[in-house]
Amino acid sequence: MRLAFASNDGRIVDEHFGAAARFHVFALDPEGPRHCAIISCATGEGHDSGRLAERINALKECRVVLCTAIGQGALRQLRAAGVEAVRVPEGVSISMLLADWLAGKLGIGPKSSDENTARFDKFLDEGWKE
Repeated sequence: MRLAFASNDGRIVDEHFGAAARFHVFALDPEGPRHCAIISCATGEGHDSGRLAERINALKECRVVLCTAIGQGALRQLRAAGVEAVRVPEGVSISMLLADWLAGKLGIGPKSSDENTARFDKFLDEGWKE
């Protein structure tokens, strides 16, 4: 299983999903989390469906993407690709988030459940502000 973090430095989450230049990917191995990849993404002004599609395609092997914000359209497309998004406060430590993930404290865990799916569907219905 892999988690991606919208982060410039690989230590803290500090980017909006659509504006992130890179995502640091961690694999959750039996021995513990390990940094396994950096996904670099094209950036630019405004919304660009081509850039968004490339970004989502690059992240499709991840179970979850953690970022500071994500637009509703991007969230829907990401979920359609089988990837969940978790919005976290800017500056939160990736190591702390990994520990919280393993402890089941992020509201979504290693295995999807109907309860978690219903929770995210509710967020989509309400809409997220960027």
